[in-house]
Amino acid sequence: MMSELKNLFEKYFSFGVGVIPIGNSREILLEFKNYIARGIYDRDCPDGYSKISDNEILIMEHFCFDSATAKKGSESLAELARIERENNIHDVIKCSINMTNYWNNLEENFTRHCSKIEKYKNNLITEGIAKQNTIFKVAFFIEDITLLGNVDTNTRTRIHSIFCDKFIDLFENSSNVDYIFDFSEVDSDKKVLFVTQNDIKSLRDNEIKIADVELIPWEPQVRLFRIDALK
Repeated sequence: MMSELKNLFEKYFSFGVGVIPIGNSREILLEFKNYIARGIYDRDCPDGYSKISDNEILIMEHFCFDSATAKKGSESLAELARIERENNIHDVIKCSINMTNYWNNLEENFTRHCSKIEKYKNNLITEGIAKQNTIFKVAFFIEDITLLGNVDTNTRTRIHSIFCDKFIDLFENSSNVDYIFDFSEVDSDKKVLFVTQNDIKSLRDNEIKIADVELIPWEPQVRLFRIDALK
C-alpha cells in the first residue's frame, strides 16, 4: 500500500507541478528540497520524516479536507460510495459546497494535527530515531480534495487555504508548525503553494475574507470521474 506522502507526491509532482513559494520562502524551499533528496522515511504518526542533520529532523504530516463535509464525514466521498454501489454513470454527485464547511473542516483538521505534534516527536524519540535534544522542524502538507475544487462565485478565483484570513490567524498562533504546503486542484489544474512562519506578512497582504466568499456549488456529473481513481 502506498504511503500518504508518496501518494500525494505522485498525484501532483508526477505531472510536473512546481511548488510556488510565498513571500521570502524561496530559499527555504530550496533547502527543503535538499532534505527530501536525502530521503523520506515513511511511517505512521507522523506520516514521514527526513533527517536534516545529525541533530535536526523534519517531521512531515499530511491531511485532507474539503468543502462538502457533513457531521459524520465527507458528503462528497459518501456520494461517490453510493454511486459506485448503484453503478450509475449518469448520476450527479450531490453535496453541499459552501465556505462554512470549508473553514470548519480545515480548522478541525489543522487543530487536531497540531495537538499531535508532541506525540510525533515522542514517538521518534522512543524509537531511537531522535534524541531528547533533537531539534525538530514541522511541515504540514494540506490537501484540498473538494471535487472540481473551490472557486469564489464572485471573483471566479481559486480559494487557497493559506490566504484565508481565519487560517492566517490560526497559522500565526501555531508556532509549532514551521512550514505549510498547500495542495489544491480546480478542474484538473493542480497547484502547490509553500509558506513559512516568517511569511505571515505576505499572507496578510494577499488575504481573503472568508465571510466574503461564496463558493460555486458544484454538482459534478459522475462521468467526469473515474471512481476507482478517487479511492
